[in-house]
Amino acid sequence: MGTTDYGTAVRHRAGLAAQAACTPSASTGRQREASATCPHRAPRIAGPPALGRPTGRQVPRTGNASRLPTGRSPPAAPGPAHPRHARDAARRGPRRARRRATGAGTALAAPAQHSGSSHPTVLVSRFDNGSFEYPIARANSFTTYPAGQYIGPWAVTSGAVDLVDDGLRQAAEGDQSLDLHATGAGAVAQTFTTVPGQTYTVTYAPAGNPAGGPVVKTGRVLVDGQNVQDFSFDVTGKTFTSMGYIRRQVTFVATATTTTLAFASTTPNAYGPVVDDVQVTSCHCPC
Repeated sequence: MGTTDYGTAVRHRAGLAAQAACTPSASTGRQREASATCPHRAPRIAGPPALGRPTGRQVPRTGNASRLPTGRSPPAAPGPAHPRHARDAARRGPRRARRRATGAGTALAAPAQHSGSSHPTVLVSRFDNGSFEYPIARANSFTTYPAGQYIGPWAVTSGAVDLVDDGLRQAAEGDQSLDLHATGAGAVAQTFTTVPGQTYTVTYAPAGNPAGGPVVKTGRVLVDGQNVQDFSFDVTGKTFTSMGYIRRQVTFVATATTTTLAFASTTPNAYGPVVDDVQVTSCHCPC
């Protein structure tokens, strides 16, 4: 062996011995420390990201697996509402729902359950807007509709009527009521589906405009143009915030597949009757 070969072999063996000294066994538990301080180990260079891993977002090293970028943790369950907040939401709900209503189309009526009755009463199909909730009247005021115009499915058939917001005058149900006498004695009518020979009951809540006389307001209910009931209301002691609505009802037997129900004012001046909360029901028992 030449001098050059011998020197090369010596240096090679010395290098191997130094690397062996820098490489501890797994049993010592110091592998990470030796790797960081060893002068003979080449520095680690970061390579390109692994295939299949998103490069735009970092994967967290700790935490629950449900927080990985590929998923989303479920939202926390809401806590119990404060009683005042629940009360305010209940007051705002009907008005917000009414203001979102478009008034286009009429949904089929759902059956109404009456406890203690052997024959449940069913709301009539296609009768709608009995509490005059749409269109929306001017806030804290009223909107006048003359003959030829419509209040949802109700047609103004004569004179003129006022759709009144409850910010101006108390409603019997919902947020609006109908004054049957605006610039003149008015009338409204709605046509809906009926079954010939079937008995129907109309319930409604009359009151009167207490802003002026006469003290007793009068009106009538008509079915297919025929007067089926006259009603009156005394406004003595009544105010805009305490209208004193009462409940009235009348029955009729349908003679065709459609029936027209109407309410009309018979009061001679501008302070006439008010009506609200109209409902039509059918039953298979004596009404």
